[in-house]
Amino acid sequence: MSEKLLQEFLSQGLLTSSLPQAQFIALISASNEGIPREQLVTVYEQLKTYEQELLGSTKSRARQFLHEVRSNSKNIVEATQMKSTVSVEALVNSLYSAHQLLDEKATQLNSDIDSHMAKLHTIKEQMKPLQTPAAIDPILGNLRYLLTQAEVLQD
Repeated sequence: MSEKLLQEFLSQGLLTSSLPQAQFIALISASNEGIPREQLVTVYEQLKTYEQELLGSTKSRARQFLHEVRSNSKNIVEATQMKSTVSVEALVNSLYSAHQLLDEKATQLNSDIDSHMAKLHTIKEQMKPLQTPAAIDPILGNLRYLLTQAEVLQD
């Protein structure tokens, strides 16, 4: 259950999860009509692919983390059960060790999430220039030049 909740939380932070393709295209087209719709679709799909890869990687690491925690907890419980008598002190120490392990893993996972959120923020910041035509015109000019060069080379 916690794995599913974590995965849902992570996917909610993605740009393509919160901004549908039509709204993405409308937003950029409203500020610059010079970019072809096909190019916007391509950019959105590439962003979506990147975010899905990022989410897949994060989900995999979260799954691995939870598996390790469950495995370690199981091993601690099994080791404790194997003893003929369990002292309260041994039980407290085991629980304390499990707590430390969980705390370390949670801290690492939190750090990883913060890192990925920073990367997503960077992508969002990189997309901001697309809202002003003045910033896009030089890029569009370069793309048109490259397209012309490619057509010349193709002929």
